[in-house]
Amino acid sequence: MREAFLDEAGTAWRGVADLDDRLRRALEAARAAFPGVAFDAERSARTLGRAARGASFDSLDALPPDVLLAAAALSGDSGAVGVVDRWIVSEARHAAQHLRAGPALADELAQQVRQRVLSPPTPKLADYTGKGSLKKWLRAAATRLGINLVSYEGRHRAGDGDDDAALGQLQASAASPELAMLKAEAAQHFQQALRSGFSTLSPKERNLLRLYFLDGVSSAQLAQTYGTHRVTVTRWLASARAAVVDAAVAELRARGVLSTASLGDLHLLVRSQLGDGWAEALRDE
Repeated sequence: MREAFLDEAGTAWRGVADLDDRLRRALEAARAAFPGVAFDAERSARTLGRAARGASFDSLDALPPDVLLAAAALSGDSGAVGVVDRWIVSEARHAAQHLRAGPALADELAQQVRQRVLSPPTPKLADYTGKGSLKKWLRAAATRLGINLVSYEGRHRAGDGDDDAALGQLQASAASPELAMLKAEAAQHFQQALRSGFSTLSPKERNLLRLYFLDGVSSAQLAQTYGTHRVTVTRWLASARAAVVDAAVAELRARGVLSTASLGDLHLLVRSQLGDGWAEALRDE
């Protein structure tokens, strides 16, 4: 183990008198923590060496057994993969609960985190360096991905796990005085801007929006129709809505409407009016 460790850690570690004992203790700690995993001694030593490269001599003792678990999983050990997969499912559920979302999001998160963390050719698990526990690292990854999944704006404001409510919720208050003034100035141009926005969508996106907003088909029903997860449908709808908003804002700018308003204010205006404008613009379009 010593020479394999030194190949990765560098010659500065060669003078550490009790290096062999420390490496053995690290391997024994991993085997005790994860008895169902087959830890290869040489691979484990190289993993420890990479983690200790350029660090202080005390850093070796501070490394958690998780760093060897991650290396074993990356090597394809079934026991290690099983442990990491169980943690992925657990942390995906925790992230979904933190985001106040339902079980559909937890399932989608577990699937996507699993793919990103474990799947070749560039599994993200290789980025884990042992700074903190692997479970917390997976939780952070699941939470970041969850935020992106539930909202095209990168913010989630769902209540009671209702994905449909989360999709329809607006970030701006239409009652604010500033938005009221913008709305009055742009009223005659707003529907045309929305229609222009819808014209930029693909047939599939327009059909999804019609089914959802005009026909009242829920995201769960759409998921069954398209043979996918409910959260995936929610993401499609959110992406289509974002495209409409961006195109409508561009149309207003091109017409010289609210030329003195910031882009942020225009986005707030368009989003604040979507609840009133979806059905009419979809029917017209």
